[in-house]
Amino acid sequence: MSNASCGLSSLYSRWKAWNAFCCNRTVGFGGLAVAAFNVITIEHAEGIVSGAERAGLPVILQLSENAIKYHGQAHAIAAATVEVARASSADVALHLDHITNVDLMRLAPELGYSSVMYDGSRHDFDTNRQLTRQAVEWGRGQGIWIEAELGEVGGKNGAHAPGVRTDPAQAAQFVHDTGVNALAVAVGSSHAMVEKTAYLDQDLIQRLRAAVPVPLVLHGTSGVPDASIAEAARNGMGGDAAKSKGGMDSPAGMRQAASGAARLMAADDGPRLAALAFEGWDTHQNEGGATGRLFQLLGGLDGAFEEFEKGLGDKWKDTAILVMTEFGRTAQINGTIGTDHGTGTVAFLVGGAIKGGRVIADWPGLKSNQLYQSRDLMPTTDLRSVLKGVLRDQFGLSAAILSDKIFPDSEAVKPMQGLIVS
Repeated sequence: MSNASCGLSSLYSRWKAWNAFCCNRTVGFGGLAVAAFNVITIEHAEGIVSGAERAGLPVILQLSENAIKYHGQAHAIAAATVEVARASSADVALHLDHITNVDLMRLAPELGYSSVMYDGSRHDFDTNRQLTRQAVEWGRGQGIWIEAELGEVGGKNGAHAPGVRTDPAQAAQFVHDTGVNALAVAVGSSHAMVEKTAYLDQDLIQRLRAAVPVPLVLHGTSGVPDASIAEAARNGMGGDAAKSKGGMDSPAGMRQAASGAARLMAADDGPRLAALAFEGWDTHQNEGGATGRLFQLLGGLDGAFEEFEKGLGDKWKDTAILVMTEFGRTAQINGTIGTDHGTGTVAFLVGGAIKGGRVIADWPGLKSNQLYQSRDLMPTTDLRSVLKGVLRDQFGLSAAILSDKIFPDSEAVKPMQGLIVS
């Protein structure tokens, strides 16, 4: 058994389904929407966040390049929005919108913003594709998500012209070639409208959704009737990747998160390391049996493994997945058919790179005199030894790095041998 008191810091904590709608945009989650609003002054940010708190909903605050030009520089207004977001009880995301200036885009990490819409839509297709690809490569190195635009969402007249629409085949090629995280598309909306008279091409939205594997983004919804926005969300604006099939405490949500993570990691230039946080394991009641909470969660975990194997393809053979818990459970059942916080736990190792098909354990026993503090399974293995063994053999990290940098002051904890296929 393992000592679950040691935790692993989030190595890739930004894995979340993400998309946004501009100037009153919409973020689709299973037919629902999260609004994003442009911030011009601090009063805008305060009012938007106050509304989100009263509604009990998340929101996106975004600064456009034009708003930053209005202020003369980015830092002051960005710092104000960061503080408004930090002080809020609502979930608030921060986004730089319609950025054409690369130097301004590169300020995002310094400003505390986590995503950027790099707008190359005024260029021809090949130039837009090249510049967007460069933005995506920079973003991946900084942990910044990049949205792009294909098919310019123009002024009030231009976007209503029949020819100003995003072609699904071209959109699919653009996303494939750039690796962009989300795609803004032209489907009939327009910026700067003061009347809700825009007509969305719902059929085109469905065809784009079928062609493009990343979230779609709708801009200019201030001119779109509310019913049309809701219909667009139902038709896939936001995307299957962003439509929640359940939270991270449900089997369907676990599968969805694993599928998305696998898709990112399968890319040749994708991340080599990811961390997912599956929730709901704090099962104080109704824990066991075929209808119990643990039965459902373990089934979801098994489904997540399947999604990783399918999504990673040939890269599965080089993959190691480590599953561990924040804390263990007591050995004895409590009065509500569950268990309480404990010390002893288990860790699972899965993947093509794992030397598997075995159980590695030093079973401590369940007799009263064998339990830790008379209530928990007695820990017999330090989880850090498992982690060290995987990190050493999978990534070639030295003992000194593992003991000094990854797990400080852990020289006495030796890496477990033979976990990775040699």
